[in-house]
Amino acid sequence: MLTIQNAIKSNAEAEILCFTGIAGLYLKSREPNGGCPMINKVKTLLEEAQEKLDSLQGVSIVHSEFYKISSTYFREIEDYSSYYREALRYLGCVDTDSMSESEKPIQAFCLGLAALLGEDIYNFGELLAHPILDSLQNTTESWLVDFLFAFNRGDIQRFELLRPSWSKQDDLRNNTVLLERKIRLLCLLELAFARPPTDRKISFEEIRRVCRVDMKEVEHLFMKALSKGLIKGYIDEVERSGYVSWVQPRVLDRQQIEKMSSKISQWCKDVENVGHFIENRAQEILIQ
Repeated sequence: MLTIQNAIKSNAEAEILCFTGIAGLYLKSREPNGGCPMINKVKTLLEEAQEKLDSLQGVSIVHSEFYKISSTYFREIEDYSSYYREALRYLGCVDTDSMSESEKPIQAFCLGLAALLGEDIYNFGELLAHPILDSLQNTTESWLVDFLFAFNRGDIQRFELLRPSWSKQDDLRNNTVLLERKIRLLCLLELAFARPPTDRKISFEEIRRVCRVDMKEVEHLFMKALSKGLIKGYIDEVERSGYVSWVQPRVLDRQQIEKMSSKISQWCKDVENVGHFIENRAQEILIQ
């Protein structure tokens, strides 16, 4: 390996391909228990490759190779958030039409699981807009796409209706508590998003009812959303309500866009009414 490195050390792209190629081979090695015995060496190689990659200008074939191996590494160590990030970068560097028909549904399924299980992933829009999810149509995993849309909308009812499907998947079933917590946070996010700009206050009772939590858990849910940066606002202990001044921007699906369109239409009507009011009052002032 040292001989190869010495021969290519003047070419950053060649070094990156060398590092990622060796890391890819290491990832294929397996112990009797199924683990990868070379995982620490893989980490070191990818860190060296990342340093070289950061020095390159533009996007080339080495980027796709790096992100492919890097995402495989994070999947191996079950770092869902990092896998999701690297896998999306990989898809951004390749033409999905060039991927084999067997590879597409595997990538789509793994990405879907990572989006759901990643602790800090609350925006599913980039994945939902990617054509790779189409590869899950007419498969036994087609429910996953519906499940992702349910999370993106914070749709707890749909979450429960799909429970018979997703609870059969080991990783999801083993992380039921995380999924239930996440869907409720996204439900709160959607509740805040759907409110008109003139009514940013949400009562604890409404949060309890819509997010399906006990009253004693409402305040903690709101504070969790604040701490994760999903919303900005404050809690009014006296009025037992939460005030939301900002909601984390997200890529919207069709239903959410329809809600936004309705809100904009209402806003236009409100502006028009204010204009008429000012016009009428101005006439009274001029007459006086």
